[in-house]
Amino acid sequence: MKEIGKSAFSESSIRQITIADGVEVIEDNAFGNMPRLESINIPTSVKSIGEGIFAGSPNVEIEIDESCPVYAEIEAQYGNQIVEVIDWL
Repeated sequence: MKEIGKSAFSESSIRQITIADGVEVIEDNAFGNMPRLESINIPTSVKSIGEGIFAGSPNVEIEIDESCPVYAEIEAQYGNQIVEVIDWL
C-alpha cells in the first residue's frame, strides 16, 4: 500500500496508528475527526500530505522524524502536537 485515501480513517475510534514504511501519500482528512486518536507514527517514506489530515483530532501526538519530506508541512499545521523522536542505537 502506497497511499492512504481521503477520509480513510475519519471518525473512527482508533487510538494508535503506525503507518507502514513505504506509504508515500496521505490524502485529505485521512485521520480527521478522531478525538480518541492518541498517537501516530509517520515514516520518512511519506512524500505528500493532503489538507487537514488531523483536523478534528486534537489529542494526537505525532511522531515524525525531521528528515521526513513532509515534516515542515506537518510542523506548520500541527507543530504543537509533534513529539520528539529519539532513536537509540
